Amino acid sequence: MNTEDRVLNLLRDNGLEFEILEHKPIRTSKEASEATGIPLKFGVKTMLLKTDLEEFIMALVPGNRKVDFKKIAGLLECDNVKLASAEEVKEIAGCEPGCVPPFGLQEEIAGKYLEISLLKNSRVAFSPANRGRTILMERDEFLKCIEAEKAEII
Repeated sequence: MNTEDRVLNLLRDNGLEFEILEHKPIRTSKEASEATGIPLKFGVKTMLLKTDLEEFIMALVPGNRKVDFKKIAGLLECDNVKLASAEEVKEIAGCEPGCVPPFGLQEEIAGKYLEISLLKNSRVAFSPANRGRTILMERDEFLKCIEAEKAEII
């Protein structure tokens, strides 16, 4: 089963309400916002990160913001955190960089961190591991399917 199927099955199997938006293939959060008309701040940008301890973690931040690597390193009590390479993203997430979903990866990771400002949004949008699709759902429905530590990471 591919990553997109795992994401959609997780949503359906848990009886969650969501909408699939079809659009031209995109590479960035900004492009996704332009293609869907959804404000950038509602986008959940999923960043796969690698620590200096060779562990992979996920940071979920608003589409209009950037993860603060120093804050993540502080939370993890490690010296360095960097973006995973394109090859590592493909191996762990089962998709290309730029369309990593917030769950449904093909490999386990050490942790997941959700930027607390995302909790202010009534709805969220994210990639289901497909550059030509976006999932739109109510924030509370999203929180039912995401297991992540809530923290200030921007």
